[in-house]
Amino acid sequence: MFFFFKRLVEKSKAIIPFQVRFPLYLWSFFCRCFFLCNISEIQAKSCVIDTEHFPTIGMFAAANLIIGQIHLYERGDLPDYQGLVVDFGPHGLYYEPTRGLNWWAYFFEPISIGVQSASPFHISWEEGCDAFRAKSALPRKEALALVKKYIHLQPHIQKKVCEFVETYFHGIYTIGVHYRGTDKHSEAPRIDYSVVIAAVKDQIPSQRPYQIFVASDEKQFVEAMEREFPSQVIARNVYRSTGSEGVHFSGHPPYKLGKQALVDSLLLSKCDLLIRTSSNLSLWSTYFQPDIPVILLSERYERCAEPE
Repeated sequence: MFFFFKRLVEKSKAIIPFQVRFPLYLWSFFCRCFFLCNISEIQAKSCVIDTEHFPTIGMFAAANLIIGQIHLYERGDLPDYQGLVVDFGPHGLYYEPTRGLNWWAYFFEPISIGVQSASPFHISWEEGCDAFRAKSALPRKEALALVKKYIHLQPHIQKKVCEFVETYFHGIYTIGVHYRGTDKHSEAPRIDYSVVIAAVKDQIPSQRPYQIFVASDEKQFVEAMEREFPSQVIARNVYRSTGSEGVHFSGHPPYKLGKQALVDSLLLSKCDLLIRTSSNLSLWSTYFQPDIPVILLSERYERCAEPE
């Protein structure tokens, strides 16, 4: 509109008195200022990464979604977006209204990249699937770089992990074992307890004290490990399943479920050796500590660039 007034005034200088032209000039000036001040907002379109279309995914599947979307954004595959922000809103397994809308911020520092618009677009189901596929195809080196750059713990989570390590791990060779059971059989072969026990026995040092830190969603597995390795097993007092249903669908307090999953993953990363079955939880342990030696006992049916 201000261009119209500008042309009108320029063409009318000879016939329109100054006292008439001046208000037109003034109006043109204000229109131009308004346009320039708002053009970045008009052009910018940002994307909110949330789990509205994926309400049942766990802690580290959600983290995979984030890493996949950031990877696509940084690679230039999302040209329509000038920014990304992680805001899970009132969605997901770990949301508790009393703790705030964005459950990601309960555990991790907020993530905001680029320019944020006043009316952002929320990630669609198709975009989310693209992000999962991108993460699945992402080489380990690139995934590690993104995790280091964007995934940062809240101080209270870091404090809890440090206190546990100082109390239980200090100075003792620790074998970390993660067994993902219950409903995981739909994504990866179920591994018999005896296979895990044999793998642990093969790694027991002969010349120094050792202990075994066990993380699992199955109560029966922890009990089996305690019977097999009496007085050597450390296991946190957390919620576990006694049947085939995943513990994250058990109806226990959402925040506590999320916190126990994250702390277990971080504690596994503090061990001297990690023996694990297919799971995003213990895969992310290797992101938190990239140099940890790993023995992987199973892989998911759908192969990825990096075995889950």
